[in-house]
Amino acid sequence: MKSVLRSVKPYWFYLICEGKKKVEVCKTEPLSKEWDRIVYLYCSKDMHSFKRIPEQYREKYRKYLGTVGAYFYCYGIMDISSDYAPVGSCLTSEELMQYGKGKTLSGLCFRKINVFENPRELSDFKTPEKWSHMVVKHNNSLTFIDGFVGGEPLKRAPQSWQYVEEI
Repeated sequence: MKSVLRSVKPYWFYLICEGKKKVEVCKTEPLSKEWDRIVYLYCSKDMHSFKRIPEQYREKYRKYLGTVGAYFYCYGIMDISSDYAPVGSCLTSEELMQYGKGKTLSGLCFRKINVFENPRELSDFKTPEKWSHMVVKHNNSLTFIDGFVGGEPLKRAPQSWQYVEEI
């Protein structure tokens, strides 16, 4: 089964972990039938966002910068009009309009967040293996190969989200 790794800015990570944010808004949604509904959260290193966290919580959340710090089970996905901010998204209608540019967005809904006491590294996750048809060129001849590709440990966080598997 595949899970999802979602990149979030530190301020959103803080709101999610403190139970204030229960809907994670994204431009696209996971559609794979193999998705296990688990969403891991990678906390980016965005210091401008980090400074939005109330000062009394900053030390608690500093260790999560640049790591996978939590996960949740997505019990549902809602369509979100970019002119209406749903309760639990912690966004204003103006922020949704700016983010979605007038397009319908998706909201990953969850109830409980599971925060890692010890954050996990990106290399603890890999891209899912998939069956592929490959063409290899060697000495001006083409060879067709069927086989699995992927399965590489992550080196970079996704811009938005991607499917992953635990190593």
